[in-house]
Amino acid sequence: MNPYSQNVKTVTFNTEKVVENKLDVIISSVRPFSQNSEYAVLQTNAINSWFNVAKRVVLFNLPEDTNNLQRQGLVYVGPESNPPSIRQMLSYCKLLNIEEIVALVNADVILAPRLAKLPAAVYAHSFGRAWACVSRRMVLDTKTGAVTPPDDWGLDFFCSTVRIWNDVAIAIPGVLTFGRVIWDNWTNSFLKGYIDSTKYFDLSNWQCIIHPIHGEHFRLQHDNPQQIDSLARSLTHNGLPRKQINIP
Repeated sequence: MNPYSQNVKTVTFNTEKVVENKLDVIISSVRPFSQNSEYAVLQTNAINSWFNVAKRVVLFNLPEDTNNLQRQGLVYVGPESNPPSIRQMLSYCKLLNIEEIVALVNADVILAPRLAKLPAAVYAHSFGRAWACVSRRMVLDTKTGAVTPPDDWGLDFFCSTVRIWNDVAIAIPGVLTFGRVIWDNWTNSFLKGYIDSTKYFDLSNWQCIIHPIHGEHFRLQHDNPQQIDSLARSLTHNGLPRKQINIP
């Protein structure tokens, strides 16, 4: 049983008539590209995919951490520590409207374009202003094109409104950092206790969070820089197994 999503409901959205309406902001922090060329490729592809889903991406890094990657809507914020604390990352929400939708995302996961339907689907479902969702990743084998559940139950996607994140930022222990099981456990426990249980849900059944196998991903990307992006777009938007997906 998934220890992080236990007692968290799975929601079936009818999105056939829902238009794309991107998330407002994605917040993350990357491992400096200079540390590992494979992670530089993984994280570059991930960041590029996020712009299909969000209007703005905020990295708690210095520009040199990404070899000065530049895109319209990409914002850098200097971290106070390495890695930055979740509390500092959420401090960015103070600059936003309380109704804006913000996701915290692990730095090496590709997001499927259909996640751009999430905001409109949530509001069409009448969740109101106090809701949150999480999702674990699926594993993409870039050699075979197979997409399978991971060996662990870690979470890679956390999404809610600024209204909720501001309250999380007040309560969260300052030592917590992203990509750690203790953060998964803490936020899952906090959100389940803070939000009406009918409005806190597990989005994993959408299968929109894709984590490429590292070695295969790097070799394929190194041979053909465009191939992995095309493969990921095709698989995550059109070609995933349908039996657990509740969206068109």
